[in-house]
Amino acid sequence: MNDDRRITSGEENRQWPKLKMEIPSEKNEETDPEEKRKTDPRADARYRKQILDRKRKRERMRKILIGVMALAVALVVLLAGSGIYALTKGKGHDEKENAGNTDKDGAVTALSQTAEPATEEPEGPSLPLQIEVQNEPVEDLESLDTELIDWGYGPDRDESNRPADVLYYQEIYGKYHAHFVVPTEEKIIYLTFDEGYETGNTGPILDILKETDCPAIFFVLMTYVEENRELVQRMIDEGHIVGNHSINHPNHGVAAESLEEQRKEVVEVHNYMLENYNYKMWLWRYPSGTFNEQSLALVNNLNYHSLFWSFACRDYDESSPMSASDMLQAALDELHPGAIYLFHAVNRGNAEMLKEFIIEARERGYEFGLFTGDPSVTVTSRAAVAPVKDAGGQQSE
Repeated sequence: MNDDRRITSGEENRQWPKLKMEIPSEKNEETDPEEKRKTDPRADARYRKQILDRKRKRERMRKILIGVMALAVALVVLLAGSGIYALTKGKGHDEKENAGNTDKDGAVTALSQTAEPATEEPEGPSLPLQIEVQNEPVEDLESLDTELIDWGYGPDRDESNRPADVLYYQEIYGKYHAHFVVPTEEKIIYLTFDEGYETGNTGPILDILKETDCPAIFFVLMTYVEENRELVQRMIDEGHIVGNHSINHPNHGVAAESLEEQRKEVVEVHNYMLENYNYKMWLWRYPSGTFNEQSLALVNNLNYHSLFWSFACRDYDESSPMSASDMLQAALDELHPGAIYLFHAVNRGNAEMLKEFIIEARERGYEFGLFTGDPSVTVTSRAAVAPVKDAGGQQSE
């Protein structure tokens, strides 16, 4: 038995070198995996596990890297956004110019961008908010109603003292960016002055508006902007809006003319203001308030809003002029939310009663807004809206 044990023990000893030789073989398994995997299922399983572990590790690293990159991008965007806001605050936004294209019948049917970027920053004040108009074009103008309407409201009022007619017309024609009243319950008044010719009253009116920090809109004819450059420039520099009132105020109404003539009435004044004042108009007022549906759509396609009124008095009648006290009383009697007030600067009484009207209206809880075209945006300070300037394109003729 002792011999058997020795033999057995000897056989075991003789196998040790074999085992020692197999150990390095396992270590080299990774360097030559294909041969080992063909003969040893366990080696194949270990190899697959190693590959899977490496893939999982790479996937974890990839996810970590993606997360780090996402955080870095978010940080860059946040910092860039803060920088852009700081740079643009107080300077407004670049204004794009749109030109009207005419179809074979002379109707403006589409708008194209033709503005070139300004090479130099325009002169003049740089204020926080600018108004940019981009209307959706109305197709097929020829199919729209051409019956002329002479705007005016009747005596009926709603519970807020608003003329019933302005609410009715606003509902019908508001889709063409026409404004007869601003639909709001806020006690906001919008002052507008029509400027046909100068009688020495516009300067004092501007003085009062500046003193009371009250914004306004001045609708001007071509002859007015040609002959009264200092006053028009002052309107712009003091933060008021200068609106388009046609070339020469045709008595029969602009809407009675052909589409091409109507477009000319708007475009020529627009381009003159752009070339000579570096100022881009966007508000239009029909001479005498005479309009029709087709004309409203045309003006809309020229990227304008049409501004009518919900208060007016006969301050334009020089043969029987109203006194300052009569005009003041009429203006106070018709106060209502979202009111658009029309005055004519030719009447001296407007300048005489204006300051008292502003003070009294404020005492009754009203404030004076600068029109933005959006009833949800209320601006009550002249300094809050910059002149919309554009040294680039023009409305095409």
